[in-house]
Amino acid sequence: MNSLNATSRFIYEEIRFTLGTMGLLYITLPLVLIWCTLGVLFDLDTVSTVIAGPVYGMIIAYAIFGYNNSFAIAVGLGSTRKLYLKLYMLLGTLSILLLMLILNLLEYVMYALSKDGISSVILVDSGSLFFDDYHFFPYVMTDYSFGLLLFGLTSLFTSIFYRLGFFKTTIILFAVFLAVSLFLQLVDLDSFTGWLSGLSKMVWLFVPAFAGLAALVSTYPIMLHVPLKQPGSG
Repeated sequence: MNSLNATSRFIYEEIRFTLGTMGLLYITLPLVLIWCTLGVLFDLDTVSTVIAGPVYGMIIAYAIFGYNNSFAIAVGLGSTRKLYLKLYMLLGTLSILLLMLILNLLEYVMYALSKDGISSVILVDSGSLFFDDYHFFPYVMTDYSFGLLLFGLTSLFTSIFYRLGFFKTTIILFAVFLAVSLFLQLVDLDSFTGWLSGLSKMVWLFVPAFAGLAALVSTYPIMLHVPLKQPGSG
């Protein structure tokens, strides 16, 4: 129980600082205040802005430093690899959901000010890719879906880099890029792309989330028996 509490607390503090303090408090909230002030004081009908960028960026940052820094420290302080990885995945996905709820509350304020004619700023969000009109909860789910995609893919890349080191990871990425390029050149994908284009927007809404979760879960066997000292670190 002490190990569980200590590891949870350690991961929580990392998440709170990276996503909460840096992502929301120090970057996104001031950004919202600046755009709302400019929208009230000036006519910015031709200006579109995005406030989700810093949040997405901090998700990537956490997925990188979560493995590169906190993994070795947590295990070195007594946590098991299994416990850390499970808590990293669980707390990470839950924190991103909470993060997107807060982000969309801020966006809702900006939408409301614009709709009432108080602010002239036009807000652009990933939810506009799937919905013609603004709806709070569908927009939350859209941001959450893309947030999980970034979290999962970045965690997967970081775990591969941690396990293999820079040189081997670079070779593998080059080989994968070459194989995919040759595959796209040699294989007729017209029927497949036609099938993809026929999928509904609601299906596409959840594709990033499923892909992100699959990538996130695949990091578990990669990191389960990894040495604390990275290859090539001296």
